[in-house]
Amino acid sequence: MKRVKIKKLKGAISMEFVIVLAVALVITAMVAGIVYSQMGAQAQQLRAKVDVQGSTTGFVVNLEVYQGQVSQAPIVRYATVGSTNYQQATCQFLGGAQQPRAGQSASYLCPATLTGGTSYDVIVVLVDATGRSVTYKMSGVRIPVT
Repeated sequence: MKRVKIKKLKGAISMEFVIVLAVALVITAMVAGIVYSQMGAQAQQLRAKVDVQGSTTGFVVNLEVYQGQVSQAPIVRYATVGSTNYQQATCQFLGGAQQPRAGQSASYLCPATLTGGTSYDVIVVLVDATGRSVTYKMSGVRIPVT
């Protein structure tokens, strides 16, 4: 069996050590990149402009997404101003982007039996693509008298 002589660089560092060190640095950089990209994706919280309009048949919720992505129809809870007895309305997609992301908008119809001339506190909950929710509250959404 023939012995292979390992070349020495200046000092006492062998070529094998340099190769192992280079591979370790590349792996560390790759892991750091993956971790950094994951943190960046998680840090991007959903931000949107939410507009609620009411009528005696329910609410129309208009969304304009500034950051992130909405993953489902909004959850709407409402109560007359000053009351803590909130009810929930199930929203249906009306138009725009089905799952709006930054730069897109969508509209939803949330049927509810409301009294004309009454003002409501409305809570709109949006769920983003990671499952986290963001809550918006509008006070005094007035229902027009028909």
